[in-house]
Amino acid sequence: MQKPFSLIFLALLLGVTNSQISNAAEEMNILARIHFNTQTADFERTREFYRLLGYTQGVNNFPRTNTHAMARSLGMYDLCSYEIENIEVMSIANGLGPTGIDLIQFNVPYNNEPPYSSPNHLGMAYAALLAHQLLKKITTTC
Repeated sequence: MQKPFSLIFLALLLGVTNSQISNAAEEMNILARIHFNTQTADFERTREFYRLLGYTQGVNNFPRTNTHAMARSLGMYDLCSYEIENIEVMSIANGLGPTGIDLIQFNVPYNNEPPYSSPNHLGMAYAALLAHQLLKKITTTC
């Protein structure tokens, strides 16, 4: 069974063994991380950034609106639905572990403010993904 990304990251911080990760994942019925939902105010610029990192075009034929339940799952409790300007689920071909990013630009609601006003906040604003030869990739794409 592939270990969930968040459990691997937590294990590195806490010094937990591989068998402990597998046992915890099985107890919680966690199978894998599917993708990160990443919202942006500048879809084209953000997509180009991920393309430079090796992400390829993925699925992008999603409905522009959805149900109240789906809106709530995205943290929109005061809306019955939402309207998407652009959306694409991208990934790195032959990546190590799950690499999917669900890149979304909303039309309704639209907010171009940063997700958090300060770095010491509750919630997740950043994630780390595995990359081999990161410095080489950065210098060849920049």
